[in-house]
Amino acid sequence: MGLISGLIKAAISVVPAAIGVQKDIAELEMEDEKLQQQEQAREHEKQMMKAQIKLAKIQQKSGKNAGNKSQVGSAKTRLCTQCNSENDSEYNYCFWCGNKLK
Repeated sequence: MGLISGLIKAAISVVPAAIGVQKDIAELEMEDEKLQQQEQAREHEKQMMKAQIKLAKIQQKSGKNAGNKSQVGSAKTRLCTQCNSENDSEYNYCFWCGNKLK
């Protein structure tokens, strides 16, 4: 009986450690997912900034003033099909996301 009780005690002492490892793994997986979401957000912001720079260069080349105020809801604006932002009708690309306007 001494051997069996020793094995049972050893098994009982291993179970909490295994549960602790499972919790640690779950926490690491959640942290990893959070970091991936942050990376995706940074990549999206980077793409938006590139699109804005590209649009500014296009507008500069075409002689358009990016500071012109659009008339919201008027025929002088177009909605972007990707991000739903309003753009002057004279623009070919969305100011916010760089998507080609239709």
